[in-house]
Amino acid sequence: MKKGPLAIFVIIMLALIIGACYLGFQYLKEQQVRQFQQPAGTTNQGIRRIDVTVADNKLKSDDGTDTVTASLGDQVQLNVTGAGQQRQAELHIDGYDLHTSIERGGYKSLEFDAHTAGSFTITLRDIVRGQDTTPRVVGQLVVEE
Repeated sequence: MKKGPLAIFVIIMLALIIGACYLGFQYLKEQQVRQFQQPAGTTNQGIRRIDVTVADNKLKSDDGTDTVTASLGDQVQLNVTGAGQQRQAELHIDGYDLHTSIERGGYKSLEFDAHTAGSFTITLRDIVRGQDTTPRVVGQLVVEE
């Protein structure tokens, strides 16, 4: 091959690769926007979204209670927003051994399979360097059969 046709071939291949990457990123961006706009309680690819806020040492779900409800076998995405606590805290769901740290104004998502029916305590523990703080009960996870 001569250098001229080889250069044209390389330029065409680079253009195709860049175009494919651009279209792929646009698709991913669109999917993220759709998932973010999905209302709580609805499913997206079989996942049940539940949005809660932690403020003033209390958990509050969209229905205004401190109880999060799921059905046995659900894939659950629990979206936690930290609104009022003064410092970083750890949210823990007993019986499922799920935990995440949250900060004021922060957002975390926990995904899990609701594999065990029952009522499970949700606790919040302040994270203070060098101190072991006592967890406080802030809500309940109820998994119904």
